[in-house]
Amino acid sequence: ASRGRQALLSERLGGGDAFIARVNAEPSGYALRSRFFGYDFLELLFVRLASRRRGVGMALVQAWEAARRTERVFVSTNESNDPMRRLLARLGFAESGVVRNLDPEDPELFFVKRFDGRPVES
Repeated sequence: ASRGRQALLSERLGGGDAFIARVNAEPSGYALRSRFFGYDFLELLFVRLASRRRGVGMALVQAWEAARRTERVFVSTNESNDPMRRLLARLGFAESGVVRNLDPEDPELFFVKRFDGRPVES
């Protein structure tokens, strides 16, 4: 991880907002929680290349969901990130909006999941 990500990970670990996955005692990925308009937001999901397509990402998102502090949670990913979009669909997230101009020619898609039994507005 870059120095910036290492510092962010250390900060979030201290605040209880980092979720770490281990495979055979080796760190294989992490998820970082932050806030988005007062709701829990999955700021970053990272899975090591060797651990991808093995359920690590799903387990991390599910751990984040289980520790949620709000009845609605949000996550975003680039439009080009098909693996993350498929993961979010499998986990029941619904598209919630788009922000353009963060990454050139690759819009950021936002997703929501509700835990209060109410339907997601489209």
